[in-house]
Amino acid sequence: MPSASKLVPYALAGLGLMAAMLQVFMVLNFEINWDEFFYLGWVYDWRNGELGLVLQTIFLRFFTWLPAISDNEVTQIVAARFIMFVGLSASCAMLVAIIRRFYSARAALLSVLLFLSFSFVFRHATSFRADMILTTLCIMVLWLIMKKHLIWRDVLIAGVVFGFAGMVSIKAIFYAPTISLILLAHWARSGWSKDMLIKSLTMGLVCILFFVGFYALHYSTIPQANSSVDYVSNVAGASLFEAGLFPRWGIFRAGMIQNIFFWICVGLGFAAVGGKLRQKDTLWMAIASLGFALPLLTIVFYRHAYPYYYPFMLAPLTLLIAAAFDTRFVRKDTKRSLMVAALIAVNFIMVAARSAPQNLTAQQQTVAQVHTIFPAP
Repeated sequence: MPSASKLVPYALAGLGLMAAMLQVFMVLNFEINWDEFFYLGWVYDWRNGELGLVLQTIFLRFFTWLPAISDNEVTQIVAARFIMFVGLSASCAMLVAIIRRFYSARAALLSVLLFLSFSFVFRHATSFRADMILTTLCIMVLWLIMKKHLIWRDVLIAGVVFGFAGMVSIKAIFYAPTISLILLAHWARSGWSKDMLIKSLTMGLVCILFFVGFYALHYSTIPQANSSVDYVSNVAGASLFEAGLFPRWGIFRAGMIQNIFFWICVGLGFAAVGGKLRQKDTLWMAIASLGFALPLLTIVFYRHAYPYYYPFMLAPLTLLIAAAFDTRFVRKDTKRSLMVAALIAVNFIMVAARSAPQNLTAQQQTVAQVHTIFPAP
């Protein structure tokens, strides 16, 4: 029988395969939320030249092929979900790459798998919404700049990517404090050098210029574009502070109850990274790491912090969870590593069991019947 230490790679590989297979199952079978139909409606409006919105619609250009997949709208949404699955996979790969710069491979893999097993993430990460596209772009920016040495190539690419992310959704601004803190840490670690200051300012300038450029190009193709100033004003007014503080506290509380181990690890991660604040050589990177928790604070004021928002909000917390794993659980303790993997597997099984009955069969049949009764639009 192989030793416990030799079982860990197999356990991690098996857990990763389980996560991937369960997400594919969710793509194919989980019931479709009303806003997935809403986004599909936007695709049709875009194809017909009837959509006047400029902001938060540029991603629709990449989904104009959906109506050619099938006459059934449910099947079209399932096809779009596979694109979200690719985005989720890319996000997880980049998160592992970020974490590996500071912690062990074992901690990196387990922290990302724990994130995937979070109930709201498991159920909504591959839904057909702009959120996973936005998450992938924002994680890409963090992957480009959260490293020990920042180079010009990464600065410029990060600026372009974040500019495009702003066009996908104005929620990209929720990652701006994290990005700013990382750049501040780089500047401090460089001895407040002029070169690093110029790099940081250049990234901001590139972001703004490309956001304006993407906006202008997108705007030029919309025959009857609506006012983006009015749109942003309305969206901000309806989304921020309108319902007071913690407008979705009930949802957050449910997420805490359903995912206790996740939040314990986040708390231990804060303690582990916080301990590095006392060491001069790790002070600023510890501050940057704590900045990965800043998107979580949006639950205080963001009215639309529904379950589908959690993949975007929680993804950066994997860095803190990895700190907890390396400090408390898995770096040198094989048995604890296997116990953590087992707990994550139980998480996956429990949320999958709750989700499986909520399938899309009835929706697919209903849509087919509608097309039978009304063969023409």
